[in-house]
Amino acid sequence: MSSVVDQTSRVVKCLTPHPYIVKAGEGVQVDRKNRVRKRSQEKVLQVLMSPGPDKLTDNPSLLLLFSEVVRHGVTISSCARKKNLLSRPDVIHIHFPEWLIRWKRPWLAPLDVVVILGLLWLARRRGAALVWTGHDLEPHELSRPRLWRAYNRFFISQVDLLISFSEGAKSLLVERHSRLAGVPTVVVPHGHYRDHYTAPPKAAILRKELKLDHRPVLLCFGLIRPYKNLPGIICAWRQLPEPRPQLLIAGRPMDSEIAEVIKKEAGEAKDVHLLLRFIHGDEVPTIFALADVVLMPYMARSALNSGVAHLALSLSRPTVLNDTLANQNLRDVFGGEWVWLCDGTPADALRTALVAAATTRPETLDLDVINYKRLAAETRCAYSDAIARRGKRSNH
Repeated sequence: MSSVVDQTSRVVKCLTPHPYIVKAGEGVQVDRKNRVRKRSQEKVLQVLMSPGPDKLTDNPSLLLLFSEVVRHGVTISSCARKKNLLSRPDVIHIHFPEWLIRWKRPWLAPLDVVVILGLLWLARRRGAALVWTGHDLEPHELSRPRLWRAYNRFFISQVDLLISFSEGAKSLLVERHSRLAGVPTVVVPHGHYRDHYTAPPKAAILRKELKLDHRPVLLCFGLIRPYKNLPGIICAWRQLPEPRPQLLIAGRPMDSEIAEVIKKEAGEAKDVHLLLRFIHGDEVPTIFALADVVLMPYMARSALNSGVAHLALSLSRPTVLNDTLANQNLRDVFGGEWVWLCDGTPADALRTALVAAATTRPETLDLDVINYKRLAAETRCAYSDAIARRGKRSNH
């Protein structure tokens, strides 16, 4: 147990204390001058990543982060094929382990599990360090839960370093996956989107098209999936007393079935506005400019972090989220006037949103704490620590 604590402490000491870390990193001293000198002497790291940053077209946060990481002596290759795991990278960085398996193919999924776990084991035997960024507690849609649990258990047993977006998220991951308790963890927060979505908003035009009036506009945004419980939000909205706020749902449904459920629930309600399609990047500032509050009371089974929450904060819009340790950290960093917590039910989310809409706050939010230059340096340092830890274990 003491060796695990020592290794974890060494990982934390490598990083500059980050304001996002709650009750962590206190008293850590970093010699920035010596650290920079050492960094310049390090070799270029070969990182094999799944999925590659360019593959997440619905969420550009990884592309924004790793376009900065490559400035720190890192070369990133996408793990597009299983055989890429044999390419002898220094680091294998996995974001969504489930993406490596073809779950909908009954005969291929078990084979994929065996092959992927075997290749990861072999890659680590050949010196690669396995890094996992914990985005979610588990996949949002589980088609084969028993096989997933077996796969995930063996996957976690091979992880050399966990990257978490916050201390609260780390605690929730360890609570769900007890094997992570012995894995060193580095907190590297989710970055912002302010420099990505820069198109001038055309809110007046869209407001006129949707026939929105002076009442608050509550926004549900992003890829529409069951765990976001949008039918439940519409149903709870119907129970609100008149005059109700206006509800705007904007995003691409993952399939036609969920689209039909949402349309049926909305019915002929004139104050529920549906933009059920892919939202182009230059439309994003306009849609958020219409919103008074952004709703995200996602189901707690799988949801851990929210890119939409960071998008809302990037565009200076308050958010309503479930009251979890991870979201409490988000509130502690950005303030209760921007991050509002509810009990997870759509009804309480709507009540909280109405209070948030009536609360005054500054026009913009300072996001320097999650700028990508800082996050990239911390990610590069995390890679170095994962490699050092892997090398130490290989020598024993």
